[in-house]
Amino acid sequence: MNERESQNEQTFIEPPAEVAGLTLRPFSLGSLSICRRAKLTMLTGEAKPEELDDDAKQQQIVAFLFIQSQPINEVLKAIKDPDFMGNHVLPFAMTLPLSAIPAAVAEIQRIMDAASAAYVEVQPKPDEKAEDAPPNC
Repeated sequence: MNERESQNEQTFIEPPAEVAGLTLRPFSLGSLSICRRAKLTMLTGEAKPEELDDDAKQQQIVAFLFIQSQPINEVLKAIKDPDFMGNHVLPFAMTLPLSAIPAAVAEIQRIMDAASAAYVEVQPKPDEKAEDAPPNC
């Protein structure tokens, strides 16, 4: 088994992550969708951490913890709020110790590594034309 296969398999058998006493759900397509909607550019890959100031990084990390740890119905309701950060993430941040940040960063990095390992891009065959594709049934 190569390293990529091992990492993919490990993602499915690891117990839920725990950060600052919070049990985090596995990162899912729904999680990614909410991260996009909340403009968590560090998690969606639209921005590198070094491109953000410390406050923006901290907000995104805390928002990630909120999204992954709070009850799904609460998260789905909260993300509809135009002031998601101010009305939901900031009050949640008030409950977190400073030690949550390094643990959350490590978990985010683990998720990003797993997502990279699982990413598959389908390449067309050389000299393949659209008309060569099988018909959709």
